Amino acid sequence: MKISSDLAVGIVVSLVAPLLLLACASPAATATSVPVTATPPPSATPLPAPTAVPTPSATVTSEDKLRQAVHRTPLLGKIDRLQVFPSAGQPGLWIVDIHEQIADNLTDSMVANGALMDFAAISKSVYQAGVPLQWVAWTGSFSMQDQYGRTRVEDVLVLKLPADRGNTIAWQNLDGHGVYDLADHIVVAPAFAQALR
Repeated sequence: MKISSDLAVGIVVSLVAPLLLLACASPAATATSVPVTATPPPSATPLPAPTAVPTPSATVTSEDKLRQAVHRTPLLGKIDRLQVFPSAGQPGLWIVDIHEQIADNLTDSMVANGALMDFAAISKSVYQAGVPLQWVAWTGSFSMQDQYGRTRVEDVLVLKLPADRGNTIAWQNLDGHGVYDLADHIVVAPAFAQALR
């Protein structure tokens, strides 16, 4: 069965019309009606001015600067331990202590040169970080083989570059061997000492 649009409109009007009449009736005609009074709109209350939210200041400490300097340095080896702490004997100065696993390479000489390059690169980054230092200490470990063919990772080289030398170096003109010559050094493994010559 199909209802024409005129018929549909007529049905809706006949149902809605009585409701509209009731809604429009005067207040006197209905007992429950409440008189409607016009109320003025509420006055707009100004909002308080926004307060500035303080942003946390990104204060970079001396320790942060030194750690960032080491971590930004491209290395051949891998840093196992990094300690940065204030000097107990000289207040205001810092000490950086690094332990690195030296990268393996084709020959003993290339391994030793890579270790010296890493030490020089780290020392340069740390001494140019703008933090007063007492010294930079660096220990390199490498997998060494004993006379029986057994291998184990051990410390093979310890270097320390005091500030009196580190602050004087023209870093752009010095390579790993030059920094090695200026550093206090202890060669722990005799086989590694031969590769450094």
